Amino acid sequence: MFIWMIILAAIFLSQLRNQWPVKGLQYISAIELRKMKNSTTLKIIDVRDASDFYEDHCTDAINIYVGRLPFVWSNHIRDGDTIVLLGTDHRSINKSARILNKKAGIKSIYAAFYQNINDPKINKRIICS
Repeated sequence: MFIWMIILAAIFLSQLRNQWPVKGLQYISAIELRKMKNSTTLKIIDVRDASDFYEDHCTDAINIYVGRLPFVWSNHIRDGDTIVLLGTDHRSINKSARILNKKAGIKSIYAAFYQNINDPKINKRIICS
């Protein structure tokens, strides 16, 4: 019985950690992302699954799935880059931000939901071209 309580507590804590805010992570709107597009140091990292990325993506985005991020971030991200994470849910974005905080030492990261920048009410070409 005690072991089951420990297992349940571990599951609960891991789920809670996924929802906990990440220090230095700031969610931005599509309009704010559009304003940032002129920056030469902007790196848009799409943390969605590769199949979702190839189905529809921003042309400037680099697809690095959350599971690969700890291993390949250094190939694409340099000191001084402005990082914007694109994802479909809080969990994947938060996990990616934690990885970049820990591995790359990046303290200021922006994030946007792909659904929000892919809204038909907003001209996607302005944001993702």
